[in-house]
This record gives sequence, structure tokens and C-alpha cells, in this order.
Amino acid sequence: MKVKTLFRTCVIRASTPSSVPECLLSSLQIFNWSGYFGRPQDRDIAVYILKNACHLKKAIILADTRENFVTKVQMIKELTLCPRASSTCQLVFPDDLVHVET
Repeated sequence: MKVKTLFRTCVIRASTPSSVPECLLSSLQIFNWSGYFGRPQDRDIAVYILKNACHLKKAIILADTRENFVTKVQMIKELTLCPRASSTCQLVFPDDLVHVET
């Protein structure tokens, strides 16, 4: 998965890397995931970003309702309860992209 920051693109591999990419530690402020299915590997990547993005201000997760691996309520519960590196990170779960502000 590629995570675009203001200045560069960060690549996060599906397997947990041995060290946290510098862009997560120092740059990522807004994370927008459109098409989140809620599969275990999706959840693992989202949790990894939330746990390691020290300057994250907002994480916007838009569920793809065509594939229901978990309910939206379950997805919100799982991601809301996971620890976050940034104490100011706001999690946003919009119903559609029209209401998303970035």
C-alpha cells in the first residue's frame, strides 16, 4: 500500500516491516482510505498506521459496502479501540465521500 504524505510517498508492505518508515513517524497527518473492506489484512494495515503515525491528525476510513467482510459497526469498534501514536488523531467513518473533508 502506498501512503502519500505532503512531501513524499511511503510504501507499506503487507507484512509488518522490521522498522517503521520515517514518513509515518514524522510526516503523515491525514490518512484517507477509500474502499476499506475490513478484511484481516486491511485491519492490520490500518492498525499499524494508527499505532505508528505520530503526527496523524485525521484518519478517514470509507468502507466499501459491496464486500461485507465485517459490519461497519464492527469495523468502527475495532479501529476505535486500537491504540494510536497520536493522541490528537480523529477517526472519521463517513457514509460516502461527499461528506469527507480533507
